[in-house]
Amino acid sequence: MNSSEIEASGVPSINKVKGVMKHDPILKPNPQDINWEQEIKAETLKRLGKPDKLIKVSACNVFDNNWRVNVWVNREVETEFDIVLSPTIPKGHSFFVTVRQGGLLEFNPDVEKLYGT
Repeated sequence: MNSSEIEASGVPSINKVKGVMKHDPILKPNPQDINWEQEIKAETLKRLGKPDKLIKVSACNVFDNNWRVNVWVNREVETEFDIVLSPTIPKGHSFFVTVRQGGLLEFNPDVEKLYGT
């Protein structure tokens, strides 16, 4: 640490300390430094598995770290003339997720593993 990183009080600059802590391989990242939307989407697919006809996973912060997560898949629908793909959220593919203190994700209902990957 050089002298420009130490304030007049002799204490390391908060930006430097924050930078070290944020990238420390031992410490988990601070919850405010995490992209919760991406984290929740990834954890949902990890628990559920990846559907063959996955369109997208949507995650929206509804209020106070409470998220609605929907896993959209294509479903084949037979019509009079053809078989078409229709975007749908099948049963067991929609969740309410709460981010608890310390970054614990609480799913309601619990995510059941439905797919192998």
